[in-house]
Amino acid sequence: MARFAHRHGHLTVVVAYAPTEPSEDSDRDNFYNQLSAATQSVPPHDILTIIGDFNAVSSSRISDCDSGVVGPYGSGIPNDNSDRLWTYCGMHNLTILGSWFRHLNIHRWTWMSHDGVTKKEIGHVLTRQRDRGLFKSCRA
Repeated sequence: MARFAHRHGHLTVVVAYAPTEPSEDSDRDNFYNQLSAATQSVPPHDILTIIGDFNAVSSSRISDCDSGVVGPYGSGIPNDNSDRLWTYCGMHNLTILGSWFRHLNIHRWTWMSHDGVTKKEIGHVLTRQRDRGLFKSCRA
């Protein structure tokens, strides 16, 4: 975590790397507990940006779009890590920025398997929902 002063206030940046889907539930719970503690320690007036490999897809299920967590351009088929990410974002009033911007797939994918066929967007940039308008585009 780093906090930067700028002429309008402060920007706090958190970098995170979540456990993968096959990891133990306790490891994934511990990760999100630590990330929640870090998020809660950020002053409420700061612009908060969380950048990381969350090993989760954003998806764009209609129910998730209504919450403000995911925008209309999410991608992928959700898994347990996706649910954990959405829950964390919902608890802290955060949004997954990349899901609010239309990108060509070649610019969206942040992970490709060794088979060269399977591609996913698992790296994300998160920010507070109130600050979403400060970003004009976003790629992890």
